[in-house]
Amino acid sequence: MNGGILAFRAEDIYTDRISGPNFVKGRTFGCGLFYCPFSMSETLDLPVALAAAPFDTAGATVGSVVKQISRALRRTEIEPEWVTHANFIDEDCPDRFGLGPSAPWPVEQSTRHVTLAVGRGNSVGWIIRVDVIELVTDGESQLWKSVPLIRIKSLSRSQAWSIAAVVSRLLDID
Repeated sequence: MNGGILAFRAEDIYTDRISGPNFVKGRTFGCGLFYCPFSMSETLDLPVALAAAPFDTAGATVGSVVKQISRALRRTEIEPEWVTHANFIDEDCPDRFGLGPSAPWPVEQSTRHVTLAVGRGNSVGWIIRVDVIELVTDGESQLWKSVPLIRIKSLSRSQAWSIAAVVSRLLDID
């Protein structure tokens, strides 16, 4: 049986306008005994100008990056429910609630990376999470610490993956 899957790399979801329910950039996928009748090519295409336009976050604040992402999503007509910095309650505990809007955007290093994830929301919809993960060394032990940066809410799965594709390209997350 033919069908589609939702697990893919960001660069695999920029498709040409090719018909078929399970065609993603030259690859076809099957999902075993289950039929998955969906077509992602209509919702996941990026405008050509935006597809090649990651912006520079050097010297930016979390709030300014959130504004840039929000504007870019509006230009592509992908309108999420909301786009906000993760610490929207302005608590003074960035390790738990995330960086505030006035905090500088984290600079990537060999032990610090910006990550992107799509998951189910607490009630309705889907949440796109942008976090920074960092390897922290404490004496002889090492652990990974995750600090929230941005949260974006979508009501549908296909829109959430479309938003993730745009944000991944804008922040140059590969």
